[in-house]
Amino acid sequence: MEFIYNYNGLPFYTEEDILKRNYYIDIISNNIKSILHKQNKAWQFYRIESCNLIPRELINANYTTEDMYFINNELALKPETTPASYYYAHHLINNQTSLPLCIYQASKSFRKETDQPTKHCRFKEFYQLEFQCIYSSDTKNDYQENTINDIAEMFKSLLNLNTRIVLSDRLPSYSKKTIDIEIWN
Repeated sequence: MEFIYNYNGLPFYTEEDILKRNYYIDIISNNIKSILHKQNKAWQFYRIESCNLIPRELINANYTTEDMYFINNELALKPETTPASYYYAHHLINNQTSLPLCIYQASKSFRKETDQPTKHCRFKEFYQLEFQCIYSSDTKNDYQENTINDIAEMFKSLLNLNTRIVLSDRLPSYSKKTIDIEIWN
């Protein structure tokens, strides 16, 4: 990664960076599939890539005009991949796709991040790899609790860095509980 523009938070990626990103997307995706299939072979996986633009009405209300880049009254650059993943999930469910299912994507997101030193990784344009796991609310398997340790171990092994599991201090509107895996670097 190089910073060629004289502007904070806008990196250039070299071919080596791109190859590494693609490698990590593939490795993490395959591991997540294995972890979920170990819990239930019925998991279905759909990789998507959403547009960089998103209709404003689909954006989480927690994002303000100070957080985002608006194109006009109807569209914005997406601040996260989540709304598109859920929108696609609703499309699948409405077309009789059965649960459990996982929508995942590696795609760009855009936020007005505070200018900070590069070491803090606060970019205005960045790639986000996200997995939305959707299952019945009355399932007997608590997938979140039953997979989080395996996922943390995957990151520990992949990055050769310690991890810890913490309850998130930010609860999105679409979740009852959010658990974060923090990487110690």
